[in-house]
Amino acid sequence: MLCTPSGAIHISKSKNAIMSQEDVSESSAEAAAEPLLAPEPLRLDHFLQTMGMFETGGQAKHGIQGSEVKVNGQIETRRRRKLVPNDVVEFSGKRFVVKS
Repeated sequence: MLCTPSGAIHISKSKNAIMSQEDVSESSAEAAAEPLLAPEPLRLDHFLQTMGMFETGGQAKHGIQGSEVKVNGQIETRRRRKLVPNDVVEFSGKRFVVKS
């Protein structure tokens, strides 16, 4: 994990995945964190777990089904929702953008 001066955190799980996050409170409604690279469709629950928002899939399931997660500004309760490029995922004051 690498912290940058801007406060963004970059996490690399593999050669093909670069992820970042930023506080929603520090950004405008239109602006989001640096895009994330997703080589194939990604399930919402796996995405949140990979980003470290939840330690287990069960915790991710309860967070999603408890209406705590938004995708593209809408509350999302389907944990198996496939994320596509440019989807914006929000949880716990953090905003993530999925990039192709």
